Amino acid sequence: FALRSINIILWYFFFSRFALRSINIILWYSFNTLSQVLVVGIFVYHHVVDFNIVMIFLP
Repeated sequence: FALRSINIILWYFFFSRFALRSINIILWYSFNTLSQVLVVGIFVYHHVVDFNIVMIFLP
């Protein structure tokens, strides 16, 4: 019984570490893509706003 519980604890520890690592990788990847999309969106938004301001100021 003790060996079995130790085995379960070890397996759970290994699985939780693996799951945490994969979750970290997924979070890091999604954060990277999100930040890239955000940067591109801000860039495009600023250019569109600048273009709109120029069009407003040009008669």
